[in-house]
Amino acid sequence: MSDRILLVQGDVDVDIDITLTDKSNDDAAIDVTSSTVVLFYRAVGADALTATVTCSKPNGGGDGLVRATLPAACMADVGAYEGEFEIQTGSKKQTVYQKQKFQVREQLEV
Repeated sequence: MSDRILLVQGDVDVDIDITLTDKSNDDAAIDVTSSTVVLFYRAVGADALTATVTCSKPNGGGDGLVRATLPAACMADVGAYEGEFEIQTGSKKQTVYQKQKFQVREQLEV
């Protein structure tokens, strides 16, 4: 995953593509074909979630690529945010260890 995803306040339905990989297996893509992948998104330091986003799999999931379409709530306020990806396969649940970082900047007035 990248260091930080940069967003702009007021944008709507922004697609974020992430490839989930397994560091213990030479960064091989995690096959999420039969899984549901969810992104939990919140402001850094907050207890409450800003959004829970169920990800789509643009190529079917075998390549580990997932797409989170962020709702307007994710870009409503300027600041630092963090996200956690969770992979659910049947009764199994695996949480990606590293949190994804997001930064929302102010919208320019035009």
